[in-house]
Amino acid sequence: MKSLYLPKYGAFIRWHTVGQEGPTVVYLPGLSFSAVANFLDVAAHPALRETTGVMIDYLGAGSSDYPADFPHTLEAHAECVAAVIDHLGCGPCVFVGYSMGGSVAIALALEHPEMVSHLVVGEGNLTPGGGAATRHFASFSAEDFAEKELPRILAGRRAAAIEGDPQAAFVAGVWTHVDPMGLHGNSRALVELSDDFEEAFLSLDIPRTFIYGEQTYPGNTGEVTADAPDPEKLAKRGVSISVVPDTGHNLMLGNLGGFIEVLRQVLAG
Repeated sequence: MKSLYLPKYGAFIRWHTVGQEGPTVVYLPGLSFSAVANFLDVAAHPALRETTGVMIDYLGAGSSDYPADFPHTLEAHAECVAAVIDHLGCGPCVFVGYSMGGSVAIALALEHPEMVSHLVVGEGNLTPGGGAATRHFASFSAEDFAEKELPRILAGRRAAAIEGDPQAAFVAGVWTHVDPMGLHGNSRALVELSDDFEEAFLSLDIPRTFIYGEQTYPGNTGEVTADAPDPEKLAKRGVSISVVPDTGHNLMLGNLGGFIEVLRQVLAG
């Protein structure tokens, strides 16, 4: 584990690295997830052995510090990630962001395009409104969410995990030690995304790939959502489209081999 002190927030941001050769791939996890929990099986996969994977924990999640005054906006998270890349001197890098991580990666690319060689967004939010979970979380006050709703959710996920539900086990694992106020703040950031965020992403002059799960791909569902935008609209603006078979929004958690193959093709291309 590596760390960098961020004087602005009086906090350490931390990350894990896999591999020491080839292009650097920066992995940004989903909603207040630990980066290792989300991406270790990807970064350490034999098919990606000729890359150096950097898995960064957001402030308020994973191994990073939980500063009370951190704003938990996409821009603030992107600022902290950029500080790590500047510290490592490894840019420009491939950024692979899953869900919230895709939105953070876009925010970083908007502010620091020189740091990004290829932007890979795995069902990241492009428009306001959030997904079902973030909308639910954001509907509570921060205090009620932290004191009542999150403990209720975790109790339910733990019970389901005991019954053998692997997704529930994952969620219970990553959110048991999370900063509740941070999880709520991150949810609000996605629900209250700027109206011009999608257009800003489409206007970026860097290689971009948007990855869908087959089960959430609008061409199959007929439904366009905040994190499953219209693929034709993206393609018309130069965004490459990839689909991971046999999974939905879970992507690498639902089909690791399929996600690895898509990512391998992106990196090779």
